[in-house]
Amino acid sequence: PLPGSLGKLRSALPPVLFQPVPIDAEKMPTTEQRVALMTARQRSAFDCPVYRTTARAGVLSSLGTSTNFIANIRLPTAKGDDHWLLRGAAVVASLPE
Repeated sequence: PLPGSLGKLRSALPPVLFQPVPIDAEKMPTTEQRVALMTARQRSAFDCPVYRTTARAGVLSSLGTSTNFIANIRLPTAKGDDHWLLRGAAVVASLPE
């Protein structure tokens, strides 16, 4: 489950900076499934950015996106997007050693 109660995203306790988030690529929804899920459930989820490294910076591609950015994933939460955006919440695929 996600950090928090009932599988929902929540703030980490101090001084925790990184917390594992289990992601099962086989269970990721298709585009059609994501469109179908865009209902009232959408208001209780956060579009969390996924980055390759903690740098959150990379070379800009010809499409104008960072090479460090992978995708957004929807994480269930009881708080609004603003709460997580102000905290800089993100999933990092590879933590520094």
